[in-house]
Amino acid sequence: MVPQYKEKDVSTEDRENRESNQARKIRLRRNSEKEVIVKWIFLLILIGLICMTGCGGPYYYDLHVDPADNNRSFQSEKILKVEDVESIQIYWHSGIVIRSSPYKIKHEVYRHWAKTPGELVKDAIIYYYRNNSLFRGVVSDYSLMDPDIIMRVKIEAIEMCRVDKKWFARLGLYIEISDAEKEEVLLTHSFDRQKPIRGKKVEYLPPKISEILEEELLILEEKLMNLLRL
Repeated sequence: MVPQYKEKDVSTEDRENRESNQARKIRLRRNSEKEVIVKWIFLLILIGLICMTGCGGPYYYDLHVDPADNNRSFQSEKILKVEDVESIQIYWHSGIVIRSSPYKIKHEVYRHWAKTPGELVKDAIIYYYRNNSLFRGVVSDYSLMDPDIIMRVKIEAIEMCRVDKKWFARLGLYIEISDAEKEEVLLTHSFDRQKPIRGKKVEYLPPKISEILEEELLILEEKLMNLLRL
């Protein structure tokens, strides 16, 4: 008996071939997409490493003020105490604040103050008055000397800001001078000033902030001299 062979349907075979080709194309496309994703991940990692090494950082910045000339005819016997400097919440962080508009601000990731702005301003004020002859002594916390005058300071602005497409260093302080014994306010001094800086370059910010602070401490010094003469 001769075996009977059933002929395969040609249309069925073509359909199977087409399905096989489509499946192979899908696998190739998926493999290609995976390779692209892997390349992008590698590229992003490489860019991150270049930024951390090639760009350097983080960078830290300080303030510096030069005391006024000590050659003056007047010198008091008062002791000044500079209390911890307060600030609004945005300046609690050591990251330098960049204000690109009145509504948009950010902290720099790789540009920081060496301490918090409050600590820097306090250190600068103490350095300024300890190195001139207006007071017999200048103290901060935990001093054995009893103060005669108390200075309280609040930071209202310390940032780099953009105004009319130009960049400025901005510093705003409120300073209060009180009698330590009577606890009454003797005088106040406040300001909110800006100085232009060259482009959006953070390294130009600390010198300009220092200039503003030094100029205002000199103005405050004249007020203190008039007060202490009374």
